[in-house]
Amino acid sequence: MNKLHVLIKSTSVKGAEIAKELSAFNINAVTRPDFSGRIPSEVNAVVVDETNGEATNVYSIGVGTNPEIFVIRSGQNPLIFAENGVLYLSADLGAESISNLIRHCIGGNLQLKKLVTTFLMKTGIPTNKVGYQSLVEAIVMAIENPDCYGNFGEVIYPEIARKTGKSTTSVERGIRLLLKSTYNNRPDNFFSNLFGYPINDKPTNTEFIIFCAEKIRTKWL
Repeated sequence: MNKLHVLIKSTSVKGAEIAKELSAFNINAVTRPDFSGRIPSEVNAVVVDETNGEATNVYSIGVGTNPEIFVIRSGQNPLIFAENGVLYLSADLGAESISNLIRHCIGGNLQLKKLVTTFLMKTGIPTNKVGYQSLVEAIVMAIENPDCYGNFGEVIYPEIARKTGKSTTSVERGIRLLLKSTYNNRPDNFFSNLFGYPINDKPTNTEFIIFCAEKIRTKWL
């Protein structure tokens, strides 16, 4: 696979931290104080660090291709949202989570996605139902961003919605209906056997995603 390239416009420590995190995964991450000149066509993602209060007109960035564009802001609420093809991230997520989200968007997690798919096949979750691909994406993001466990509705669902062109509500509902369908069409003890302790109802989206993420993280990675 060709090496991934990320260009980061930053004059702060935050930009350097993100570049360091990305470089650890063999991604060519370069920081610049500005975007003067044309951005190389091989660039997969452009990251604009606005934590110092300096705004950038991201729509004026000249590029040879169509890279993913990320803007990082201090004190942003919600933590993540998309607008006109640009993903806005709160600096409160931290450099590690931000870099993982960037990797997720530009395809730097293909091996992990294969691992999650294999795990779900072994558990018996149906792969031909609406919501399955969203579930895979959610588990991958949970593995990469454990700090987001309590913020699925703010971080994980919106990012999946942005990538798939769906609404955040549709992503959440698709996963919920997939788990409900599994619960209704599998033996009564299906989830109890899977979790290793009695479960009297179907697990919630959060419960199931965190269970899978932790199982894969501790047993498969």
